[in-house]
Amino acid sequence: MKTYQKLFAVLATALVAFSLSPGQAASLDLIKSFEAIPNSGWTPCDPTIAAGPSSLVTMVNSKMVIFNKQGTKLFEQNLNGAGGFWGAQGGSAVVAEPWVIFDPGSGRFIAIAVDHGTAKGLLFLAVSKSAAPVSSSDWHKYVLNRRGTHQGPNFPGVPTCPDDAKVGVDG
Repeated sequence: MKTYQKLFAVLATALVAFSLSPGQAASLDLIKSFEAIPNSGWTPCDPTIAAGPSSLVTMVNSKMVIFNKQGTKLFEQNLNGAGGFWGAQGGSAVVAEPWVIFDPGSGRFIAIAVDHGTAKGLLFLAVSKSAAPVSSSDWHKYVLNRRGTHQGPNFPGVPTCPDDAKVGVDG
């Protein structure tokens, strides 16, 4: 198992344990590990994970995989190209720098990535339709076109200056 795969498993276990409401007891049968996303071929692979009530959404450069909390794979899709997760929104062969969170207030996952290929300057956003997405069609998908800006978006979800904090990208 690759280092980032072990990191996914450890983070998933921690997120499950710490996502309980005050007064709720954690189950002692939490998963220890499971095979997450195999080597994506990218260095670094930019792993990210979010835990919802019943599922885990994991992403690396070029791929999204959804698991249930027992480690069973429910969904897998490349991010890249016309057949990729953001293909209908114009994703090129290089969709990368993913970021995903679970918003407990809305009960939805929010995923974001940027295009560094022929569609450089596109920022992709997806919001799950429920707390348990299991297919590509279980997401509302959007694209923000920032072509023509100096270098296009970079590092989504990690704002580094006040002007970018509203869109959550660097650049």
